[in-house]
Amino acid sequence: MKAVKYISRILAMAACVGVIAMFFVNIVKIPTTVAADGQYLLSGFKLAFGFKLPTVGDSSIVLYRSSWYLFAFIMAALTAVFSLSQIKWKKGMVAALVTGIINAVMMFVFRFNTVGSFVDYRPITGINAPKAYLPAFNLLFGLSIAAVVLIVASILIADYVEVLESNGAKKTIIARIVGFFREYKSEIKKISWPTVKTVVKNTLVVLAVVAVVGVFIWLVDLGLGKLVEWIFTIKS
Repeated sequence: MKAVKYISRILAMAACVGVIAMFFVNIVKIPTTVAADGQYLLSGFKLAFGFKLPTVGDSSIVLYRSSWYLFAFIMAALTAVFSLSQIKWKKGMVAALVTGIINAVMMFVFRFNTVGSFVDYRPITGINAPKAYLPAFNLLFGLSIAAVVLIVASILIADYVEVLESNGAKKTIIARIVGFFREYKSEIKKISWPTVKTVVKNTLVVLAVVAVVGVFIWLVDLGLGKLVEWIFTIKS
């Protein structure tokens, strides 16, 4: 079982590193007349940090940074770092799971929206065809999801191995979650819920008190306002 534990860790780390590596592969195509070959192929890294793009006539333009891709790149990088740190830091995979989920959500949003919604392609002009994701983006998207799944599997397997080694002294994560909801359900049953009549009565009481307090505050405010007005009238 320990072999399965180490294999799951290695696969999770490989997927996390693969995600960050895919950010250096071209994932977006922008057809434009200003490009020497009629289109720009951009990687997630270029989109995140900006890049100098050659144009027709041996000149160049600087691509604007996309804050969306920059955030996704940071999350992917943290996921890779945390997954590798679990060699020395036991909670590394838990931290990697959090950042990995955020990155996967970002990739999901990118995938199912138009390219222009999150790709800041300024100052590129002369775009003569729809912008599109390249096949490599689907691989980036799939790896992001796979990384989260493998991280979860790695955490559960490692936890199961610890439970086996404890000879029943510990419970698995799933068993603890199930136990929590069972206790929650039993506590809910102990609650003495009020009747409809009681709820209506208490609601009316609260509304009446709110109305009385509101009128009192209004009268005090009105009185103070008149008092201040009278004081300034005397002074003038």
